[in-house]
Amino acid sequence: MQDFKNNFSDPSRTIEARGQTRICKQGSRNDSAYAAEFRALALESGFNNVALVDQFLRGLSSKIMQYLIDTDLPDNLEENITLAVRIENRLCTMD
Repeated sequence: MQDFKNNFSDPSRTIEARGQTRICKQGSRNDSAYAAEFRALALESGFNNVALVDQFLRGLSSKIMQYLIDTDLPDNLEENITLAVRIENRLCTMD
């Protein structure tokens, strides 16, 4: 399967997805919307799990990151997304 991808995939799509993954930020969106966009880009990027976790965390809002600083972060992207969404949901119930 990898040979097929190497021979017939469009490398410009991967390059574009990597660039978009690097600049993807949460901004004023909720975590779920940010995570949905990030997941879509991640699929096309070809980045490994470590790079995806790093880029996802870098794109989170500073409000969420404040609560993650003292947390032992999971090793995979999906668990980090779940954790960020859970924190945001708790913060929303406090408002």
